[in-house]
Amino acid sequence: MRHQRQLAVIHDAAAIANPQNYSFAFRRWYSMMLNSVMHRARVIATVSRFSASELYRYFGKPFLSIEIIPEGGEHILRLPADPTVFERLDLRGRRYVLAVGSQSLNKNFAAVLNAMSLIDDPDIVLVAAGGGNTRIFTDSAVQHERLQRTGYVSDQQLRALYEGAACFVFPSFYEGFGLPPLEAMCCGCPVIVSDRASLPEVCADAALYCNPDDPATLAAQLRRVLGSPALTDELRARGHQRATQLTWDRAAREFADLMDLHFV
Repeated sequence: MRHQRQLAVIHDAAAIANPQNYSFAFRRWYSMMLNSVMHRARVIATVSRFSASELYRYFGKPFLSIEIIPEGGEHILRLPADPTVFERLDLRGRRYVLAVGSQSLNKNFAAVLNAMSLIDDPDIVLVAAGGGNTRIFTDSAVQHERLQRTGYVSDQQLRALYEGAACFVFPSFYEGFGLPPLEAMCCGCPVIVSDRASLPEVCADAALYCNPDDPATLAAQLRRVLGSPALTDELRARGHQRATQLTWDRAAREFADLMDLHFV
């Protein structure tokens, strides 16, 4: 890190902003590393205005400029969908709500489960794709028979799940960018996200929003989507449009421009 002639990309300050989710040793190392990078690199880039504000808040110097280069979601379309996941999970012909993530406490899966408990339709299934975390599923108040956990799924299976879902939910407390909602939009899946952190910035008017502290608001938005084909079609169209604005091709061009400006 002694070289100052470098462009450093920092995704977020999550380990500092949410210390309860990380070990003390990792937080200390991460804080020292970020502080060093922020004060030595010639150019700092991050993925959202929210993350830039967090980096300024915890590490920034007043004269430091942070470049913002959003991520893309079209990588999810590079491989064909694998529909065999529907057979494995017994989802053929069933309507389901999809949640994707590591299932850490920050992802707020408990709110999704509580919201599903407020949905009276017994035919709606909740599919949770990603690794398990027993801390989330031990509370009997958020357990119900309509939860289907997938465990690990391939990118091709994930694409199929996005494309087949009635909607995608992502009520996170903290996200530097929030890649899964953008992936869902690329796949034509209606999206409901938290109104926190970077998610309103990333999703703009292409998603519905909920209060991550109040599962009833998520349940209300779920009822809107599940009960309205017209709203579903509108969210699909808005999602596709938003996905064309945030792409890896655009990110690559902006990185190339930064390199030309500062290092050529």
